[in-house]
Amino acid sequence: MFLRSDVLEWIGLRPRDIQIVISNLVEEEISRSIARKYSRSDIAALQRAIKDQVLVRGMTNICYKKGRKALNAQAEIDLLGRTASLWRVGGGRAPDDKEGIDNEIVRSLAEHSSAQRLNIIFLTGDDKCRAHAFSHKLPSILVEFPKEIPQVMNFDPWLLVEMLHDLSITFVGLHLKELDVKIIGDWSGKSAVDYHGERVKLVIAQESPVIASIKQDYEIVKELRSADIEPV
Repeated sequence: MFLRSDVLEWIGLRPRDIQIVISNLVEEEISRSIARKYSRSDIAALQRAIKDQVLVRGMTNICYKKGRKALNAQAEIDLLGRTASLWRVGGGRAPDDKEGIDNEIVRSLAEHSSAQRLNIIFLTGDDKCRAHAFSHKLPSILVEFPKEIPQVMNFDPWLLVEMLHDLSITFVGLHLKELDVKIIGDWSGKSAVDYHGERVKLVIAQESPVIASIKQDYEIVKELRSADIEPV
């Protein structure tokens, strides 16, 4: 969100000016989360609980919520590598317990910071993980998210798109009732390449008030992609 907002422009920086360091243990933990998939019995149970049968049938062989979020995290790391300067740090062991992994991640970053004489600031949304940073003398910032969303607020339209994308993956699908549009975030056959490309499916009712504009935007995007225009 920080890299895609206009904050960098305000302080005279570009995304490539930001140096991001990530521990290999983080990627290992993400990879281990991509495991269990919905079985036939799971699908049968979901069919009894969920009204949208087309959506449920499309969930065959997709990952559980934890796995979907992990695949999305992999895509985010890939995006960071393409938009900013991303450095991977090795070292550390991967214990089975969550707190042990957090401590090893912080320790590997602290050791890398000391060995390479780098000033690293550790960003975390976990207050307990920040305690590990204190122990390893690694400067840290606790990222806190609001617990309530105001009814009226200014927002970046692109960040709204990101939010809808992430929610569609977390919950498999979203239904925007007033627009009569369904956003399908995961489906049987969706590949890792699809995840890294942040691809979703749209199901638009013929009566949708936005069907004409979405079709127009789709045709424009299709023409631009076929023209193979180099980014400026």
